[in-house]
Amino acid sequence: MSVSTLPGRSRSRRHRLGLTLTAAVLPLTLAACGSTASTTGSGAASAQNVASSPGDDIGKAYDNLMNAKSATFTLSLEDKDGNLKKAATQGKDSLGGAGADALLDGSVSITIDPSGDLTLGQVSNADPGASLQDSISRVNLAMAVKTGDKDVLGLRLVDGTLFARVDLGAIDEITAATGNDPVSPSLDGAGQSLPQLGQAITDLKAGTWLRLDLAPLVGQLESLSGAAGGATPSAMPQLDGQKLATDLMAAVTPFTEVTGGKDGKYDVSVQARSAVTAAANVLADALGTAAGGLGESFGLSADELRNPDLGGLRDGPLKATVELNGDSFSKMTLDLGSVKDVAPADETAPELAGSSVVLDIKDDADEIKAPEDVSSVDLNALITQFLGALGGGLTAS
Repeated sequence: MSVSTLPGRSRSRRHRLGLTLTAAVLPLTLAACGSTASTTGSGAASAQNVASSPGDDIGKAYDNLMNAKSATFTLSLEDKDGNLKKAATQGKDSLGGAGADALLDGSVSITIDPSGDLTLGQVSNADPGASLQDSISRVNLAMAVKTGDKDVLGLRLVDGTLFARVDLGAIDEITAATGNDPVSPSLDGAGQSLPQLGQAITDLKAGTWLRLDLAPLVGQLESLSGAAGGATPSAMPQLDGQKLATDLMAAVTPFTEVTGGKDGKYDVSVQARSAVTAAANVLADALGTAAGGLGESFGLSADELRNPDLGGLRDGPLKATVELNGDSFSKMTLDLGSVKDVAPADETAPELAGSSVVLDIKDDADEIKAPEDVSSVDLNALITQFLGALGGGLTAS
């Protein structure tokens, strides 16, 4: 049965699922370039275009990444011809010139630093017997959102403790540039309504790190979920992340071609619709067979997962490049100019020639450490107070 004929299902929800899968398939296909020595593409001619050496080189880089102790991934935009800014400043959803500049000057970095001697590949494997608290403590994480030279948002997860810091001044500048209301006044209002949050908001506005110990919070959420008759976080089904990645890469490999290799630069071509459809089937199998049925836990049926609404997505191809530095990944670039080749035929895609999404990769990142400038506010106590009141309401009902 097609998803479009399922009763009571929202098209917008299925379409969001399709868009999510489309966005996720590119890194899978880039990794898939190295999962085999060659790709099949759309026939023998396609396979002959792919020498074994590019696949071997990228495969070695992928293995090195999985064996790395830590890595940083930085996402940014490149706009050589100004077409991306032009598209972002047109129409009713225009960001405005200043807003577009903030976006184009921005970046998002994520650092993964597994605990102990674990590698990136090992930490992706789920331990069915591990509690959620144990799973959280297996890896330290950091995220940094920047625009220009301003650190807009910082998050760090260190030994199960979450630290967060924001630059409200920078956020207010961005929201003002895009024609939206600043954030700071609403926080001031929250502080007046809830005096116990006053110091936390003051520290947040000062750029001080806030601290939240996740271990007791997980226990409190489990108790609250149990009281409400729902599944507890620790009881949620778990996936073998490394097996899922391997299966996904194998599924999209036939729709991926890789050529080149001069100076460590490889050209990648992806049959977008075919790759997304293949990935959706693997994902449906994995979520459906996970203990407890992870797909159903999120309210997604197997049919909905297998047949996402791709909104007229075409095979394309979608084009990208992979750059290596020795035996390690250095950069992956998605050519936004090729988006028009996969966009629905009845839609007019913006001209984005010269524009790219860039993912810089560093597989020897620095160790993630807890920040020093940390607020003295006990967020755990505030949350305990809130959850206690909420739990009392559930019990009373």
